[in-house]
Amino acid sequence: MSFRGTPIIEVPLLYYFIEKQCKISESLKKIIKEKLYKSRDCIIRIC
Repeated sequence: MSFRGTPIIEVPLLYYFIEKQCKISESLKKIIKEKLYKSRDCIIRIC
């Protein structure tokens, strides 16, 4: 399984999920958006 083929699709979907499902501050959203490329596990932990 390779994630390199679909980063453009996955990142916006994950960010959309965070924005809609997790009530978090704008500053935290920016931090998460920056970290998306490095670790997807942190998204699950935050939610």
